[in-house]
Amino acid sequence: MLRVGLAAAMGRVLGDAADEAMEFTRRADQSAVGQSTLDHLEVVITDIATNVNRSSPADMFTVAHAYRQRIDQLIRSLHTLKESRELYVYAGWLSQELAWLAHELGNSTAAHAYAIDALEHADQAGHNELYAHAANALASITLSVKLL
Repeated sequence: MLRVGLAAAMGRVLGDAADEAMEFTRRADQSAVGQSTLDHLEVVITDIATNVNRSSPADMFTVAHAYRQRIDQLIRSLHTLKESRELYVYAGWLSQELAWLAHELGNSTAAHAYAIDALEHADQAGHNELYAHAANALASITLSVKLL
């Protein structure tokens, strides 16, 4: 009798565990981001990087800053692990651009802060190319400030 009761109780626990696992799986692919948002960010970041010399630094800073804030909101929203990595990479690229733009606009404090942010996001995303660019930006900005 005791065995039957234990078997029934174990059956309920295992049934609940299966439901729980199914819920974990269902939530793993929930997102407020989506591929179209990531595609849009890719286009914007490419445009910012290629238009830096054709637009005023102040105008480019304004655009890059707005998108960097939006990416921060997306990082704080519901997204998949894969999307999280991509958002960190995009945040890093934008912060690297913002570092150079702030430096060009004469604000070494903001330039340093954005370069450090780019470095951290690159590190967290495990993105070696971005890390190298961010490290270069930080070193170059630091060196130019010390030379002044």
